[in-house]
Amino acid sequence: ITWYLSWSPCVNCCNEILDFLERHENVNIDIHVARLYFKDSKRTHRALKELARSTQVSINVMNME
Repeated sequence: ITWYLSWSPCVNCCNEILDFLERHENVNIDIHVARLYFKDSKRTHRALKELARSTQVSINVMNME
């Protein structure tokens, strides 16, 4: 799955994505975001790092080009 988002996933969304991937081990997700949601929040930062550590997920912030 390739997923283009305006904002990065929030803490709850990160958890939902990880839960989904746990139930569907054959799915990989490439997430492309335009902006980071609550980028200064430690909880959000931790949740995004956990999501990015998943072997089934690739997260990238899009360039302005």
